[in-house]
Amino acid sequence: MIVRNEAHIIQEVLGSVAPHVASWVIVDTGSDDGTQDVIRSQMADLGIPGELTNGRGETSATTGRRR
Repeated sequence: MIVRNEAHIIQEVLGSVAPHVASWVIVDTGSDDGTQDVIRSQMADLGIPGELTNGRGETSATTGRRR
């Protein structure tokens, strides 16, 4: 998942997909609204392991082309 400034909705989104997720990787492309804190807290509370990475300057178009 790729996010940026989604603090207003990310908790609801993560909660809705949690039953279908065994692990996760989320790329944050420069949030400054607390999105990263919400993600870390929510996923820890749900007990689902994963990784949050910084992808400043990345977009969904460029992220898919990484090798």
